[in-house]
Amino acid sequence: MRKIYVLDARTGQNTISRMGHEIAAAFHTAGHNVARVNLSDLDSTLQFNSDIEENQVSLILSVGMYNDALYQFGERCTQQRIPMFFYGFDHPAFGYLPMKDMLAHFPKAIITFISDDFTNAAPRYLGNQGHFATLIQGVDPELQKSVPEHKEPFGLFVANLNNHPAMGGNPPPPDFYEQLWSNFPKEVRTELKKMHERVNRHWRKSLFDLTPPGARFQNGITPLHLIAEFDRGYYFRGRVNTVEALIPDEDCVVCGVGWDHLYSGSGRVRFLGSMDNDQVMSLMGQATFLINSTASYYSASERILEAAAIGCPVITTKTKFLEAEFGNSLWYYNDATSLRMAIRQIRSGENVAEKTERAKQIALERHSWAARVRDIIGILSDHGFKL
Repeated sequence: MRKIYVLDARTGQNTISRMGHEIAAAFHTAGHNVARVNLSDLDSTLQFNSDIEENQVSLILSVGMYNDALYQFGERCTQQRIPMFFYGFDHPAFGYLPMKDMLAHFPKAIITFISDDFTNAAPRYLGNQGHFATLIQGVDPELQKSVPEHKEPFGLFVANLNNHPAMGGNPPPPDFYEQLWSNFPKEVRTELKKMHERVNRHWRKSLFDLTPPGARFQNGITPLHLIAEFDRGYYFRGRVNTVEALIPDEDCVVCGVGWDHLYSGSGRVRFLGSMDNDQVMSLMGQATFLINSTASYYSASERILEAAAIGCPVITTKTKFLEAEFGNSLWYYNDATSLRMAIRQIRSGENVAEKTERAKQIALERHSWAARVRDIIGILSDHGFKL
């Protein structure tokens, strides 16, 4: 049986490493011959190269990881019609350069995005090479087996805040980006100021929705590419606003780094800092509810799927995907008032068991890793590749 090769993600992003392991295990459980390749390891690379030479590879799958070392195999894989499947999460504007590089070596690569909006935008940024599809994260159904019977009266919020080192974990000051981009061409700075004005007028909309389609600056750079960190700053503000709303009168646990500036040593919110995934999942199993702050350009955090799968009620900001997929089986908020209202509804117990059970069934039936394997095989088939 030919092999499905899953790239071994040696990365500091634990979620991506975990997803690579889980999707490989799901393919194996479905009866496929699965191998891992670490392209920084000589023996692993030589075995991978040998299997390609002997036509023993049916699929190369990379989960959220660009790898220049892979590109040396592009020509042979194209000649042998070995599909390259990039299970990705970036907007095509964010991943513009590495995705273009990937398509230069794997012109028929399949690249997935986490929302239809991203997928529909891909040809505009990346051209008509490659194939594009929508695929969100998955969840391990085995999680539910380790859930304790007893619930504790606290909510759980899981998020890091210091992804941008210049912010030091804090939301950026108002002039942060103007200073950061002071050397950009005038036309770029002018467009960024317009972005600020549009966001201030339409603060609930994503910047992706507020950017004129097809706009270009010099060297093919798009406004979206330039404002990635700008939009991320708004995402971080959403996280900070969420936690600040909890601090006065809610029993909650916050996991993640970058929250030192909000920690006072008192109050009802406990800040636990960095925790490994097993610890986070243990807390999620005990919590009365999970709070999630989802960036407007993401479809769903994997934490939403995990919480739903183990029967933990989910309070989240709304996205089109969540509303269409989970409907009213989740609790939605957009400000401090609606957040506190959702918490009160869950603590009251009204319709909680019914909504949580419905969310659990949706997560386990439609969004398990076994379901993702079926989705990937279907996407491959749609583009002329049979496993």
